[in-house]
Amino acid sequence: MFLYAQYKGKMTRTRSCVILLMPFTIISMFPLLISSITMKTVYWIAYISIVNAFLSSGDLYLTIKTLRYLPKGSTVKFGWWINNK
Repeated sequence: MFLYAQYKGKMTRTRSCVILLMPFTIISMFPLLISSITMKTVYWIAYISIVNAFLSSGDLYLTIKTLRYLPKGSTVKFGWWINNK
């Protein structure tokens, strides 16, 4: 079961990429960063971070696709883009 949220309004290309990267950054990267700074290893947190990194590969793919194919200044809505220029 995946828990996922969807926003059906318009948003900028940059905001869309930030929202796509948040789960990966907060659940995968942030605990590993804190762990490396404090020099303490909690194995179940490392396990959750690694599993989430694999599961968020779709979000990373959509971020790369959004940055590569949508022009700057465009607006994203329902998976489509609207050019504002």
